Amino acid sequence: MMASLGRTMAGLNHIVTKPFRLYRQRTIFQLVASHLAVVLITFILLNVLAVAVITGWLPGRDLVGLEQASQDFYLGERTRGHASWIDTDQLIAEYGSLDAPAAQAELDRLLSIIVANEVPGYNPPEAVDADRNIALGIPDAAVITDPTGVVIATSDPAIGQIGDAAWEITGPAVSDAITASMRLEGGPDDSSGVAYTMRISGDVTGAAAPIFNGDGGVAGYLAFQGYPLPAIYSEVRTEILKETALAVVTTSWIYIIPAVLVALPFAWLQSRGTSRRLEKLAHLADAFADGDLHTRIRVVKRDEIGRLAERFNEMGSRIETGDRERRAFLSNVSHELRTPVAIIQGTVERLQDRKCETAEEATQAIDLVNLETRNLTRLIDDLSTLGRLEEARLRLDLQPVSVYGVADEAVSGLKKLAWTQRKVSVENIVSPDLPHAFGDSSRLRQIIHNLLFNALRHTPEGGLVVVRAGLVGDEIEICVSDTGIGMPPETLERIFDRYYQAELATRSHDGSGLGLHIVQQLVQAQGGKITVESEVGKGTTFMFTLPRASGNRTGPIGALPPKGLKDQVV
Repeated sequence: MMASLGRTMAGLNHIVTKPFRLYRQRTIFQLVASHLAVVLITFILLNVLAVAVITGWLPGRDLVGLEQASQDFYLGERTRGHASWIDTDQLIAEYGSLDAPAAQAELDRLLSIIVANEVPGYNPPEAVDADRNIALGIPDAAVITDPTGVVIATSDPAIGQIGDAAWEITGPAVSDAITASMRLEGGPDDSSGVAYTMRISGDVTGAAAPIFNGDGGVAGYLAFQGYPLPAIYSEVRTEILKETALAVVTTSWIYIIPAVLVALPFAWLQSRGTSRRLEKLAHLADAFADGDLHTRIRVVKRDEIGRLAERFNEMGSRIETGDRERRAFLSNVSHELRTPVAIIQGTVERLQDRKCETAEEATQAIDLVNLETRNLTRLIDDLSTLGRLEEARLRLDLQPVSVYGVADEAVSGLKKLAWTQRKVSVENIVSPDLPHAFGDSSRLRQIIHNLLFNALRHTPEGGLVVVRAGLVGDEIEICVSDTGIGMPPETLERIFDRYYQAELATRSHDGSGLGLHIVQQLVQAQGGKITVESEVGKGTTFMFTLPRASGNRTGPIGALPPKGLKDQVV
């Protein structure tokens, strides 16, 4: 029973964790989830913003800004409307005159009702909210004057006190409006055509309208001072924004479901394409890891994934080429090692069996062993040099060196063997008076040896190999020429590539393909450059340069380096 319960729990755990495993293992699910997360986060942020506006945590005026407005036009209409609401005839009949203290007290009470926006039956459509203190058309303060402009009632003594003349009212907009209305004497304004006047001072609007008695005469003037325009418009926009935010909060749960339903298939289609492309890259990487270097991806789009696919294809090509070159190199190195070893072994056996009948034959056999030993030594040196070059551990002992001495030593060591074994003449025509080069004598000797062996390998019997050198500006140019089989122009572009000759066998099937590559690296390490000229059927010339040593030095090989000169590590 415990085992059955364990299997059940394991099955439930597998079902519960499967979505999470798919999310971690499949890019398509991660991309779909990211699309849905964007929709949900946008929904949440929109609702948070709406709630912040509704609760007042984010003021509407800071969110939407303020618009410039010329004046509060609703204030003039309300001034005219409330002026007709004030019944001066009733006040005069009840208290005798408007100047009576009781009449002025009643006028003050009426002004308080007006400022509080509590006039019975008056709810003009221009007022956005009759319960709000600050809005278009709602006054901040109000005064009533007699026909001569003297204040007889006020809602705020700060702008005008009982007995003040119109021009003594502290609110410039109100004072100007009353003065202009008094000049009209109850008639309409010439500019607006209505029986009230409006003036603005700074961002405050003032409005004044005549109070008519029953006979149509002017009994006084009612003047309003509006709220500052920025406060009015910010309040209006805040209220509109709050109402909009409330609508968003109450309706967002309705449109979030369609939004998710629309986003889900789009996210799936978009993510599936991206996921498939990434999956192909993963398969290509797996193929490379399994040793299948021939697989490639067809690149359709030139986006980031497309460029990555191109780099994968290029990497596969380079790996495939490098692997093919490595196999060819190992094959050719094995051949180069096997051939001289076989020759040396056969020659030594002949000498041991005393099959050389004459002294001349014995000398030739020894010379042959000597030549193949040199070949082995050169190959080992090439492999050692290549390893040091790749590890950047090749030490150069740079000093003035005699090109004539190095060339003469190299030619002297091969001249007899080249003639006896291959019937090829090797000559050194470098002048003994040639100025010294600045380089490493052992590496220069290795360069010339490699070029000489390369020339001997590709020069038929009766051919000629020549070493010459000369001064070209501040450099010493050394040339190794042969009258061999030559090379076509397309071969010259890659002749210094590692393994190239071993891979393509352009000139011969002998050689490891390392010699010329090492020559180029050694020349460049000493501050020179190497070029090649060749013509099929006529021969090849390798030319390389080394810096000229300071001073016109001539003398033996391996002269002591100048004082203070240190070894250079490449």
